[in-house]
Amino acid sequence: MNKILKIIGILLLLFIALGCIAGEDTDDTADMNDGEIQGSEVADEQAALAAEKEKSSPETETETETPTSNAIQEGTYKVGSDIKPGLYKVIVKDSYVDMAYIDRSKDASMEFDSIIANGIISNSGYVRIKESDAYVK
Repeated sequence: MNKILKIIGILLLLFIALGCIAGEDTDDTADMNDGEIQGSEVADEQAALAAEKEKSSPETETETETPTSNAIQEGTYKVGSDIKPGLYKVIVKDSYVDMAYIDRSKDASMEFDSIIANGIISNSGYVRIKESDAYVK
């Protein structure tokens, strides 16, 4: 437990230091997505939505591009309804920190004791979401 608190403290200091360095950036159109989670289950869902949209929209002479992957925005997702269990690839998009935090929880309380497993991914990595997980952040 102390080790986890030390890691969290170090990360907070790192974020603060990098925030001070990055504070001079005035680009209001910066990408707000720090990481992407990609998975075959979600890609299939996006392909189905694209096919449905293509059917409902009038035909045009330009071809629509089939998505090769699907990105899930940063946030908290309920396993089973918002996101399906499975293996997902995490690609970190934050150019300042180059890290992403993943948290699998047993409930939505956001309390420390609700965490089943958590970790920090640098650059890219994988996370397995299990059927027994209630939420993923």
